[in-house]
Amino acid sequence: MISIPVTDLKNTSNVATICQEASEPVLVTKNGRPAFWLVKPEDMERLNACSEREQLRQAVDHSERQWREGAATDAMAGIAAMRDRYGL
Repeated sequence: MISIPVTDLKNTSNVATICQEASEPVLVTKNGRPAFWLVKPEDMERLNACSEREQLRQAVDHSERQWREGAATDAMAGIAAMRDRYGL
């Protein structure tokens, strides 16, 4: 893991080079403690894609759980019930 102190951010050209050449995000520390991460755009896109996949997986899991518990019906049954209820 690459770590740099926050004071190194004064030399933006050097920091940019470090980040571009790093194979992972760069940790910036303040007073020896983690402050934030510097992440390349392509790494951020990959992280966002992973997050979106995780959100989709959670939504599918939630739907499957509702189906198993009988809290959900299929679309056609729902439409038929609404037609019966509202006389459509």
